[in-house]
Amino acid sequence: MQKDNGKVDVFVLMQKIKDLYRNKLKKPYYYVPPCPNCGSLITGRFVKARNDYDADWLIDESLRHGEIVSPVPDVLSENCFCCDCNQTFTGIVKMQWMSLDELDEQKLKRDIYEIWQERISSQEQEKSRDSAFKKIVKQ
Repeated sequence: MQKDNGKVDVFVLMQKIKDLYRNKLKKPYYYVPPCPNCGSLITGRFVKARNDYDADWLIDESLRHGEIVSPVPDVLSENCFCCDCNQTFTGIVKMQWMSLDELDEQKLKRDIYEIWQERISSQEQEKSRDSAFKKIVKQ
């Protein structure tokens, strides 16, 4: 951990702190069980949303944390859904404490990165349509 001149290698020290942080710090994660119909892990849960802004924020924040949610006015007994076969089902959603490495593993298993990219590109398309409409209206 020390260099030839006796000084601490800051990069090595920072990497060790980062590794410790990723493995020791736990964050809450709402685990949705696999789909009982097709067995897919790409499942999510319904959450209550008050308005459209609230719904968009819930989706974005949940994806950032590795979870898939669908905002609804009221959550019914069938509180989970499958992204692969579109089945809704009743599942026990458990809050678990996971390290950042475990959260990354869940994101990979549930194709969160792909879903996030699709969401970003659809938002960009909406913005470009809105700006094109505003240009037409101004003329």
